[in-house]
Amino acid sequence: MKEQKLNKNSNEASTRQPSDAALFDAVLESLRSVSQSGFLKLMVAIIVISFASGIKFAFMGAWPVFEFFVLHAELIYVAS
Repeated sequence: MKEQKLNKNSNEASTRQPSDAALFDAVLESLRSVSQSGFLKLMVAIIVISFASGIKFAFMGAWPVFEFFVLHAELIYVAS
C-alpha cells in the first residue's frame, strides 16, 4: 500500500489509494450460543435465584452474603 503524508490543513492521513484492492475483507460478528431472548431469560433466572438465595441468607443474619449474590449476577451479565 502507498502511504500519503499529512496535509498541512488536515489531521487525517489516507493510507489507501482508490485503486488498491483489499487483500482480506471480513465482517466480525459476535459469537453467541444463545439468542438475545434466550440470554434475557437466562439472566432473569439467575437474578431471581440469586435474589431469593440472598434474601434467605439475610433473614438468617448473614446479610453481607446478599451483596455477594447481587455482585455475582452482575459479573455474569458483564462477562457475557
